[in-house]
Amino acid sequence: MPAKGCIYSYHPDTDVTVILGETIQCKMEYYNCGASVDIYLAIISVDGIQIGSKRADDLPPGVENRRELVSRTFTPLLEHKKISYEALHYEAGEWVWDDVRTVALTVVPPATPTPTPVPATPTPTPAPVNITIDSIPTGADIVLDGTELLRKTPETFSLSPKVYSIELSMPGYEPYRTTFVVVAGTPATHSYTLTPITTPTPAPPPEIIVRPPLLAGSVNILRSRFPTTIIMDVLETFRMHLDNTGDITARYMVTLQFINATDPTEVYPSTSAWTDPIENGRYKSAYVYVVIPRTATEGVYNLFSVLEAEEVV
Repeated sequence: MPAKGCIYSYHPDTDVTVILGETIQCKMEYYNCGASVDIYLAIISVDGIQIGSKRADDLPPGVENRRELVSRTFTPLLEHKKISYEALHYEAGEWVWDDVRTVALTVVPPATPTPTPVPATPTPTPAPVNITIDSIPTGADIVLDGTELLRKTPETFSLSPKVYSIELSMPGYEPYRTTFVVVAGTPATHSYTLTPITTPTPAPPPEIIVRPPLLAGSVNILRSRFPTTIIMDVLETFRMHLDNTGDITARYMVTLQFINATDPTEVYPSTSAWTDPIENGRYKSAYVYVVIPRTATEGVYNLFSVLEAEEVV
């Protein structure tokens, strides 16, 4: 029987709903359900982002030899949708997925308390104020708060304190529209200068640029999620945020290159699968699974990304 890792138990093991701000602790038990002693790895992740992992070297077969992985307590966000439990074994230089379990995760915002209404305090009615409306030139028709008053400038009105809209019109001049504030106990004069009507210069026809559709995309490092420290021979998940910055629907594949900062000839590439089609102006995440071999040189590596795209018809 070939090597194989199995999940014995996991928690939570059913779909779970939490209130935003609450914490969850996930755990799982895994064992060697094959026939030989091998290297095994257990991973707990949320929406593809690893929150806990444990490796067992030379794990003998049998459920009685099972191991437990307990994740760090984490606080889910509103966008989190699922928790995954994965059991893998190491074979022929790479990790092989054997058993994967998934539960749905729903995060809801906390209830907002209903404010207690405060009774309104009656406001005394202020006395009217004398306001004079004038214009340059004089003789303009006055419309106050949408009502034609059949009065011409200059004219004085007794108005209650508040904000008023006013429109002045006169043949040969542009209509003048504005607002003014009447302040309690403060008489005032408002004078407005009318603008003569001029014949506008015809606008030139608009220039339209015609070009072929653009096939383009970008990797948004700031919105990507990945570890900043990698342990050799340990599977790490890099979730790369891809934006379709072109004009057409396309799919994308991203290659991550880990280049030794002191020896640029030492390079370790890892490539994602092709994404589902992404409409222009939209985005998706591409998952790159990275294992740096134990033969790598310890130190700092620079991360470069290479994005490939092809049109989806």
